[in-house]
Amino acid sequence: MDKIKKFIGIYQNFGLSYFLDLIIRKASFGKINLNIKPNFDKFLENNVSSDHSKKQIIFFVPWFTFGGTDIVNYTLLNNMDQTKFQFHLFSTIRGANNIWFDKFKAINNEIFHLPDLISEDNYEELIKKYIKYVNAETFFVSNSSKGYDLIPFVRREFPQIKIVDLLHGQGGSKESGGFPEYSKNLDKYIDTRIAINNFLKNYLIEKYNIDPKKITVIQNAIEFSDKVEKGIYRSKQKVDENEFVVTYLGRLAPEKHPEIIVKIANELVNNQGVGNISFFIGGDGPLFDEVSKEIRTLKLGNKIHLLGYYPNNEAVKILSDSNLLAVTSEMEGSPIVILEAMNLGVPVLASKVGGIPEQVDDQITGVLIEFNENFVETAAQEILELKNNREKLSSMGLKSKEKATTTFSVKEMISKYESSL
Repeated sequence: MDKIKKFIGIYQNFGLSYFLDLIIRKASFGKINLNIKPNFDKFLENNVSSDHSKKQIIFFVPWFTFGGTDIVNYTLLNNMDQTKFQFHLFSTIRGANNIWFDKFKAINNEIFHLPDLISEDNYEELIKKYIKYVNAETFFVSNSSKGYDLIPFVRREFPQIKIVDLLHGQGGSKESGGFPEYSKNLDKYIDTRIAINNFLKNYLIEKYNIDPKKITVIQNAIEFSDKVEKGIYRSKQKVDENEFVVTYLGRLAPEKHPEIIVKIANELVNNQGVGNISFFIGGDGPLFDEVSKEIRTLKLGNKIHLLGYYPNNEAVKILSDSNLLAVTSEMEGSPIVILEAMNLGVPVLASKVGGIPEQVDDQITGVLIEFNENFVETAAQEILELKNNREKLSSMGLKSKEKATTTFSVKEMISKYESSL
């Protein structure tokens, strides 16, 4: 019975085509037992194609799921010049729910989840043969610890290959410094370090003494669509169209402080008696139960709508029903949700941390607040001002949209990646 459930789970998550493809790939080794040494030559011959007129890039990622970094990876692959570049994708987190596998495979046929194919003991041999087989020129790592672990081996075996990593942030309070810390002893092997904002570039220089000449800043950009149906979430939550809605979207995690939204709501609704205002909190995470309990304790259930998990493509629908996006993190990179809000003309109220000041212009496209003990009171007052001054709110929204479509251009982002890889 457990095996049947596992089969059904794989079928539901990956689709039958992926499941069959996985069996075919494993059959190429002759054995499904990962401890038995596979036939790499046969695997490459049966599963890998390479056009040597294009630059061949090995690309390591943790998984194929949805999230900020995954959206950036997908945008990158979907927009790179396919007449000049060919990517070979490897994801590495064992047990990952790769629900975007088929989405990535649709634009890039050379895509593999390593833990489903071989044991870690065989990673080096496979990658060595793979690089030789496709004549890869670049080894590219984004948030994959296994990818980083392979870097010394790749450099030793292929002295001429270009090694590049993409760093998305300095790591949250539970991440022990994130990938900047994880990769600090590997810097001598890496040719180019891509940082997603200038804040991170300066952080790498100051904390890890990385040569500034090695660091390239490439701001995140994503593809936008103006065709977003409005009113869906207001209708679901029974929120009147005239209600002022403040929205939080993201993981309910300690470093993002979703509980601050509850405190802001309590200050405005219970302490100041502000009416005609509601809050959406979308997302899941370790603080979900704590946030839910606090909402009940403060009797804010009719004002704070806890949406829970939402599919990534639903973010723009939630934002289109919002007047203001609130970001309450004590540590951030360059949140994709801010770009999504800006594109929709939704102003952002955010903590002044990480790369956010490079996205949001204080009092022009939104509001920036120092992350300190006065954050709740300051945020409450700023929200109240914007609620009462719709002309200012509207102006911020228009300028946000303008900045999203000019400064954060996919075309510019792709151009810089093509030069860096």
